[in-house]
Amino acid sequence: MVLAAVAYAQRSRQLAGRRLHESQLQLAEERNHMAALRVDRLDRQVELLAAIRDLMPMAPPSRSANGAARTGGVIDVGSVTVRLTVAKHDGQQLRTIGGERSFLHLGAEVERDGHYSRRTLRDVATMVVAFQQHARHLGADDLEVVVTAPARIGANPGDLVQTIERAAGTRISVLSPEEEARLCFLGAASLTSDLGRRLAVCDVGGGSTEVATGTARGGVERTFCFETGALSLAQRHLSPTASTKRELEAVRAEAEAMISLDPAAACDVLLATGGSARAVAKLVGHVVDAAALDEALELSVNCPKWVIKRLSPRRRQSLPAGIILLSVMQSRLGLPMTISPAGLRDGVMAKLLNLNTDEPSRRPHAAA
Repeated sequence: MVLAAVAYAQRSRQLAGRRLHESQLQLAEERNHMAALRVDRLDRQVELLAAIRDLMPMAPPSRSANGAARTGGVIDVGSVTVRLTVAKHDGQQLRTIGGERSFLHLGAEVERDGHYSRRTLRDVATMVVAFQQHARHLGADDLEVVVTAPARIGANPGDLVQTIERAAGTRISVLSPEEEARLCFLGAASLTSDLGRRLAVCDVGGGSTEVATGTARGGVERTFCFETGALSLAQRHLSPTASTKRELEAVRAEAEAMISLDPAAACDVLLATGGSARAVAKLVGHVVDAAALDEALELSVNCPKWVIKRLSPRRRQSLPAGIILLSVMQSRLGLPMTISPAGLRDGVMAKLLNLNTDEPSRRPHAAA
C-alpha cells in the first residue's frame, strides 16, 4: 500500500507538471496572438490616419489685412524625440501657436539592436501622421517633415524614410549633418541683434553634434559635424540608473577625442541649441560657463527632487552625456555659452515660409 501511495503521488506530480507545461504553452500562444493583433491594429491605424488625412480638406489659409500672414508647421524626427512646431507669420514676426513632442528614442534602438524594428517604424509613422493632423487643425498652410540623424544610422534608415513617406503621403527632407548645422545656425542667429558679430552655434542632438560659424548677415562660413550625440554616448558608457565617476570619465574622454575645432572657429558669441541645452537652461540658467556646466552635471547625476520634477525621466537618461558634450565645446571655444531658445525647427520654418532673414524684425522664434 505504501508503494502504491508513493507511485500515485509521483504520477500526480507528473500530471500536474504536464498541466503546468501545457498552461505555459497556451499562455505563450496567447501572447504571440496578442502581439500579432497589435501589429495588425498598428497597420490599420496607420492606414486610417492616412485615409483621414487624404479626406480632410485643407484648413483655409490664414491671411492678415495685407494678405501677408502665413502659418507653417515643422515635424522634426530626431534621435530622441519627434517634435512638432506650428507658427504663424503676420508679415512682421513669427509667433508660435502650437507644438507637440513624443519620445521614441530611435537612436537608442539603433545603438542597442543595430536597426529599427517593424514596430518602431510603424510607431514613428503613426506619430508623424498624428502630428500632421494636429498641424492642420492649427491652420498650417505649409508643412515640412525633416529627419536628422535617424536617417543616417543603423542598418535600415531607408526603411524609416520610406515608411514615414508612405504614411504621410509626402516627400520628407533627409538632412545631412552640414544641412542640419546650417539650419540650426539660421534659427539661432535669427534672434541676434548684431548682424555682423561672429557666432558659433553648437547643436547637441541625440545622435549627432554640429557646430556652424559665421554671421547673421553673411550666413554660415564653416561647419563641423560629429556623428555622436548625447544619447549615443550615454548608451555606450552610462548605466541606466546612476552614472559612476568612471563612466562619466569615459564619456568625457570620447567627447574630447571626437570634438576638434580649428582656429577658424574663433567667434565672439557661443550659442547652444538642442534638448540637452534646453535642459541645462532649466537647471542653471541660460548663460553658462565651465563652473555652471559642472553644477548642471552634478545635478543631472545626483538628481534632487526639484530636478526630477522639472525634467522627464527620458531626458535625464542622456543628459549627463549631453552636458559633457556642451562642456567640451565650451572649453574648446573659451566663451560663455548662451542657450538659444531657437534652433533647427526655427531654421526650417524660415526656409519653409521664405522669410527674409536679413531683417531682425522678421526673424523667427518657433522653438517648442
